[in-house]
Amino acid sequence: MDIMGKENTKGSNITILIVDDSEASVILMRHILKKHGYPETLVATSAAEAFSYLGISGDGRRHIDLILLDVVMPEIDGIEALTRIKEVESLSNVPVIMVTADDTESSLSKAFDLGAVDYVKKPFNKTEFIARIRSALRLKVAWDKQIELTKKLEKMTLVDGLTGASNRRHFDRVIESEWKRAYRNNGTITLIMIDIDHFKKYNDSYGHLHGDDCLKKVARALLNVARRPTDTVARYGGEEFAVILPETDDCAARILAEKARHAVESLATKHNCSDISGYVTISLGVATMTTPENDSDYKSLIKNADEALYNAKEEGRNRVKIFMGGKKKPYSG
Repeated sequence: MDIMGKENTKGSNITILIVDDSEASVILMRHILKKHGYPETLVATSAAEAFSYLGISGDGRRHIDLILLDVVMPEIDGIEALTRIKEVESLSNVPVIMVTADDTESSLSKAFDLGAVDYVKKPFNKTEFIARIRSALRLKVAWDKQIELTKKLEKMTLVDGLTGASNRRHFDRVIESEWKRAYRNNGTITLIMIDIDHFKKYNDSYGHLHGDDCLKKVARALLNVARRPTDTVARYGGEEFAVILPETDDCAARILAEKARHAVESLATKHNCSDISGYVTISLGVATMTTPENDSDYKSLIKNADEALYNAKEEGRNRVKIFMGGKKKPYSG
């Protein structure tokens, strides 16, 4: 009975990369691995070939769960190969076991310092060899679980708990990052600032539970409109939302903003206290910057979109306004 089965550390779903220029060693390792339930092995007779499998050179990256890496190889030895492997962030959770005929403290110390998790000595003791394999795979299972948990926790810190849109923290990160990208690439970035019209009156009239439900509905409508992977819909604060649109000019942004306005209005969420409609509506301010002049002035984009939003509300709400640089007021969409 394999005590490792419950942790998915045994079976054909595990792929082990053997990096060794000795044919005899490769044959023996593959034989031991297959006998103990690990039939899926890849063989590289040089570090360069291993780099190809791992996607360090070329585009043919294969899924690898464990690497058995010989220390002594021609051209690029195991220590240098390990250095190169551990420099790649996406390979950081792939355990590496060094295979060596030299178990002196100095050689092993360097390998462990670089990130190796264990070593096996030639000639192989079969029992010890497979025990170290299973131990390394247990470690990978633990790493993978930790990485998945970290990703989930990070996502939770970037998402608004009520609406499911990005939160203000994530908005701040993305707007700065996309602004710098536009600066580097001489590109375009658009920001839409959105406010739910007369939301305080809605809360006062219908209560906060209905107010929360309204915020959720508006967020879903916005998320359904801004659907590109690069678009970011965020709850900016209170009843205010923001949409970051990389590589989107003012014409395309106006079309999307009108779609968003229409999508919210089409929800037909009753708002009997609104001065402009019997339903919940939104006002939108749009600002676009093409080829930013520096990599740090993204706050000017927020200011311009805010100004456009202010004018949308001043001119009657439930409308889109586009910021026009150099003019005192935007014009209507």
